[in-house]
Amino acid sequence: MGTKNDSIRQIFLSNEFSLYYEELSEKLKDKYTYAMRIIETQKIVSTKFVKKSKKPSFMKLEFP
Repeated sequence: MGTKNDSIRQIFLSNEFSLYYEELSEKLKDKYTYAMRIIETQKIVSTKFVKKSKKPSFMKLEFP
């Protein structure tokens, strides 16, 4: 996802998400990109963007 060395997390996208993402409008793609960049680069991420999953190393991306 990120192009700089400031990433502190690595995001893995499923094939299903990639297909879904390609069908989105540019405005929604920008929102997802923005949120994923925050997740990658910020040590503390607001629950406004993510919710913890039952699996400890996974998070669920959400938009209000």
